[in-house]
Amino acid sequence: MQDRYVGDIGDYIKLALLRRLGERRAVGVAWYRTPDSNNNDGRHIDYLNEDRESEWRHFDPELYDNLRQLVRENLRKIRELEGILSRSMAFHTELLDRKTDRSAWFENLLSTMVDRDLAFLDPDNGISWPSLGVDPSASIKSVKIDEIQALAKNSGEVLIYHHQTRRPGGHELEVIDLGKYLADKTGMHVCALRAKSWSPRVFFLVARWLDTWRACEKFAAQWDPHVRFIPITDPPLGLDLPPESPYSERADRTAQDFSRRLAAGEFPKLFDPNKDYQKK
Repeated sequence: MQDRYVGDIGDYIKLALLRRLGERRAVGVAWYRTPDSNNNDGRHIDYLNEDRESEWRHFDPELYDNLRQLVRENLRKIRELEGILSRSMAFHTELLDRKTDRSAWFENLLSTMVDRDLAFLDPDNGISWPSLGVDPSASIKSVKIDEIQALAKNSGEVLIYHHQTRRPGGHELEVIDLGKYLADKTGMHVCALRAKSWSPRVFFLVARWLDTWRACEKFAAQWDPHVRFIPITDPPLGLDLPPESPYSERADRTAQDFSRRLAAGEFPKLFDPNKDYQKK
């Protein structure tokens, strides 16, 4: 993440997703903050123009207004974003450049994520993985798989930003293959949210609980057609949820499972309508 990206259309979708997930979870945000580059990225702010307000503002009016104010007042800084996100979130803002001791930097990141239910990782480029032919230790703009594994163990769930590449096979195949790679390396459930506005970007959720998975599904439905939900693995079982969870399907799943097993003959017939139970 770089300061010059603040307020970009990708920021709007990303922050709206964080706000949604943060309603019921303690979220930790690791910006993977890097020095500003000299290219033209971060210029997609036309969605904040008045002639496009009706197209975009209704998704998250409060966030939209705040981002428009930041852009108009030339306050495009990461620290300004933290001011409009929930105060209950924890932020890791330490700069990561080519001179940084990455191991020490990541240890500080882990300490920021203590007691967080969900860790969000925001590298410029996304996830380093063998299929891209990139040395994971070489790029400050990518998150390494061992970092994702450590955070999944530490926080329980991880949401990772990934900017799609020109990998052979196309973007759809990249999402599926990278999602399966994450599932294999973490042993957890994985789904993705693909945002198609201007440049293809994906948010991978490494999930433990069904309610986080469902929250992502509902977010994609609200943001249709700009965001699409893509399940990579089967969702976490509802029976893993605590009974008090507002998304718990414990009762429904139990009843459905019992009916299925009864129809399959796994239980003795409980009631025979042809039998006279009054006879001795």
